[in-house]
Amino acid sequence: MQVNWQAGRLGPHLDMGEAHVWRLKVSGADSSILSPDEQVRADRFALPQHRLAFAARRTWLRRLLAHYLGCGPLEIEFTYGPDGKPEISSDLVRGIPLRFSSSHSGDWLLIAVTLETDIGVDIERIDAQRDYESIAAESLSSGELAAFKVLAEDEKPSVFVKVWTQKEAFVKAIGKGITYPLRNVEVSLGLETSGGLVGLRDGTGNVSEWTLTSFEPAESHHAAIAIARPGAFVSYFYGPERSSGLSGAAWDFDSF
Repeated sequence: MQVNWQAGRLGPHLDMGEAHVWRLKVSGADSSILSPDEQVRADRFALPQHRLAFAARRTWLRRLLAHYLGCGPLEIEFTYGPDGKPEISSDLVRGIPLRFSSSHSGDWLLIAVTLETDIGVDIERIDAQRDYESIAAESLSSGELAAFKVLAEDEKPSVFVKVWTQKEAFVKAIGKGITYPLRNVEVSLGLETSGGLVGLRDGTGNVSEWTLTSFEPAESHHAAIAIARPGAFVSYFYGPERSSGLSGAAWDFDSF
């Protein structure tokens, strides 16, 4: 689905029942505001691109979440669920029940925020050379796999990535890790639709309790956002090319 990306000027207000999706550049992050433990985690990555991606995600997260919470980036403290899902430990202290999710692919980073409810976002690049047939056999339900197999060969990469991001966004929203069977989450395969949940297994809730939307964040990419609230309204914003020069609680929206 094509969406209207707005420049994030003037610090958009987040209302209950609404979600904001931000599109940012990994290469534009100034990683000078990592916490000591985040710097240690970044240094553990063997490959430079992985260190950069981790540092960029945390840098943008801190700057963006600080804007919504009205605090400094380094005041943000994270806690982690049983499967590693990060949450903000200071949100209840400030009386702002902010929830978030993030995902990156190459140089693109997405950060999704909402109030009170579970949220997940995922972005993936479409690679026409990748063996999606093998991955589909492991991650699609029997009904999804049957529908996938009859697609034209040139449609399969895009359809699979669209399906995959919807499943991943949902799994992130419920706080499950990479071992969660994606077959338990059934979604729409239609290229011309905005996606959506078709069925859930293993007691993960009812389809009617969720908003699941697929969208195109950049050329040759698919993304999806899952929100544990029916009929949630989603707004899409793009951020500055670089995070340098942004300090304290202020997010310089006029520089976008």
